[in-house]
This record gives sequence, structure tokens and C-alpha cells, in this order.
Amino acid sequence: MNFCIASVEYFNNFGFDTTDWRKSTDGTKAIVHDRFIHILIPNYLEDSNIQTYLYPSAELDSILNSEEWV
Repeated sequence: MNFCIASVEYFNNFGFDTTDWRKSTDGTKAIVHDRFIHILIPNYLEDSNIQTYLYPSAELDSILNSEEWV
């Protein structure tokens, strides 16, 4: 399973409603399961605006437990 992180503005530009998505503490980034992303952004793995992380992973845990997200 993968999760994707990008700016809220970037996701919104593709037509996503990020209202209920988990966001960074400053509200500028959002995280969502990749099964939603691939619908409107089929090449998301090649998109440099989207960071994709395997779940579970120490890397994603570290990001989500950082001051930026907690």
C-alpha cells in the first residue's frame, strides 16, 4: 500500500476535494492513499510534485511524526 504527499493546491488543481484529507500542520500539504490519486493522475509515480511512500515504512512514520505533521 502506498500513500502520496503533495501540496493541497496541486491536488486541488486536479479536481480533488482535500477538505477531509490529513494535512500538514500549516495546511499546505496533504496525504492520501494512492488508490485515489491514480484516478485523476495516472502517472503519479513519475510526477515530481507528488512524493509516494510505502506503508508501513519507517520513512513515512518519520515524516508523519515530524513537527510538520504533528
